[in-house]
Amino acid sequence: MPKVVYGFRKGGRLDFRNVNEQDRPETPFLFDDYVNGKPVKLVISWHGFLVYDEGIDIASAMCTFMRYVSEHGCCGRCIPGKNGTTKLADIMEELRTDPNLTKMPEALELADSIQATSKCSFAPSSVSIVKSFLLEYPEKLHKYIDAPKLDYHFHMSAPCTSACPAHIQIPEFIDELRTKRFLPALSIIREHMPLAGLCGRVCPHPCEAVCRRGEVDEPINIMNLKQSAWNYEFFRNQTPILPEKKESTGKTCAIIGAGPAGLTAAYYLALMGHQVEIFDKMHEPGGMTAAGIPDYREPREHLAYEANIVRSLGVNIHYGKTLGKEITLEYLKNTYDATLLAIGAWQPQDPRIADMDKANNIFNGIDYLEQVSRHEKPIEKSRVIVVGGGNTAIDCARTAIRFGNDVTILYRRTKEEMPAEDYEIRDAEEEGVKFIFLAAPVRAVNENGKLVGIECHKMRLGSPDASGRRSPEVVPGEDFIVECDYLIPAIGQKTDISFNTGDLKLEVTKWNTIVCDKLYFTTSIEGMFAAGDCIDGDSFTVVRAVGNGKRAAQMMDKYMMSGKPYLEPSEVMERYLYENKIFSYGEAPEPPRPIIKRYETEKIPMEERISSFNEVEKPYEEQTAALEARRCLRCMRVGMFATGEE
Repeated sequence: MPKVVYGFRKGGRLDFRNVNEQDRPETPFLFDDYVNGKPVKLVISWHGFLVYDEGIDIASAMCTFMRYVSEHGCCGRCIPGKNGTTKLADIMEELRTDPNLTKMPEALELADSIQATSKCSFAPSSVSIVKSFLLEYPEKLHKYIDAPKLDYHFHMSAPCTSACPAHIQIPEFIDELRTKRFLPALSIIREHMPLAGLCGRVCPHPCEAVCRRGEVDEPINIMNLKQSAWNYEFFRNQTPILPEKKESTGKTCAIIGAGPAGLTAAYYLALMGHQVEIFDKMHEPGGMTAAGIPDYREPREHLAYEANIVRSLGVNIHYGKTLGKEITLEYLKNTYDATLLAIGAWQPQDPRIADMDKANNIFNGIDYLEQVSRHEKPIEKSRVIVVGGGNTAIDCARTAIRFGNDVTILYRRTKEEMPAEDYEIRDAEEEGVKFIFLAAPVRAVNENGKLVGIECHKMRLGSPDASGRRSPEVVPGEDFIVECDYLIPAIGQKTDISFNTGDLKLEVTKWNTIVCDKLYFTTSIEGMFAAGDCIDGDSFTVVRAVGNGKRAAQMMDKYMMSGKPYLEPSEVMERYLYENKIFSYGEAPEPPRPIIKRYETEKIPMEERISSFNEVEKPYEEQTAALEARRCLRCMRVGMFATGEE
């Protein structure tokens, strides 16, 4: 790692110019030493700046940084932000030629004014970096003789964007919603992901967990604002605004799986000018989201609409085609310039409940949800036990409730340890789903081949396991039986790798996942890439699969056009910036701001909820969406790397 010569970080001066090189500390901002083959000389981030080569012209770099902030980051809604930052860069240029630093008081006064009067936190946070340079290192303002030429690489982001696996420019699309510009907001989202309707409904919204507004009152309702932009287009029958499609490259690629990862990859590959063919074993698009997410969370016609947008780019989707049957690895390798495996995780995990094979009336979670998605009613007005603590278990339970069943979820830990989303658990409780915690099913109780109950161990929590959750332990001698008519184990899925036969085989893990480089998405077969649940198991969320599909498409494009996947300097820097975290709660609290209550969405009446598959959550009204958008602090941050020759 490079060593710090001088800088300013997290409110503290770091000056090691008079320290021997071997005794200087390594950089606290972690990255590899080189970007695009050149060593990093300077990093400017939200925490400050760090210099690794005393010979660089840092004053020139600071002026370049300030002009980027003004031209690319400030929205123009306030004079201090847009004009003030430009003026500050101008004064700094003058200071560089003035040995007496005559205008230094003016520069510092202007910086204070920008910090005090800007409407958002973007300009003030950027100015604070320049201000710390002016105060701590004024001698570095004067022009250098024979200073090495620097290449500058910028990336603008925000805590929410950083936390989003698809890296949607969230403050930018929210900015459009402030003035009810729904279609421009949606076009910004579609630059970074094609499935705004889906992710506006079922995303676990990690973006909200790091929203700076949460330090003031409550996080912005980012997920529902995304849905608002999509709803405006869908329900008004507006023509989608899509990124410009490039001319044909003559390259062809195959994608196995029409789920979120596959559809996303197809979208970007088509925009890049490649011909894309999708093959899917189902007879509709969406993959696991179509089979496993009930309509009360994501209506099916919404999925079809988004798939049709992908198809409008020239993508062909071939249904009823299963990898290992109608198509093989050999066929894909010999036919296409590149292939993406996005086959999901459809095979249920073994719940290890004894005597399950001796009873009828047992469904695994995904099979049950898939049957319901085909408008079948596999269980009605019965006592149903669902086993599991994830979102699939909750979906099974809430679905069963809608057919008049008495539903109980058994989970071996406590409510606090459940991996399902909190709001999903809350909705299930409201709808009448019962929970028995610290219960581990061990045996299916049968009478004449008919299921009548589930025998359970009573559990208690012991020491934390590898995931950080406390491990469940059996309480001896306190087994009990829960009566039921049906059992639905929903403890997770794994990838079906039965296709992996013949002379051409993929390297797979003992957990049935495809071995894949997580940076380039390459597999053990050249030209074959993988993304989504099949590389990490069913721990993937929809938005993570979308992010995977997007990045896999970028790597496939580079492979087809240049012979190998690689990262652009901007992509390298983006990765470094996100790995170093843009924001942690309590690290840099927001200044006092008025409390503005978060605008929550409403739900349809309970009687309608439990008797139909109508969408439960009502969308924002247009005015409410605009009001919620105005709560955004617009806390983007700019990161800058300066590289030069050795």
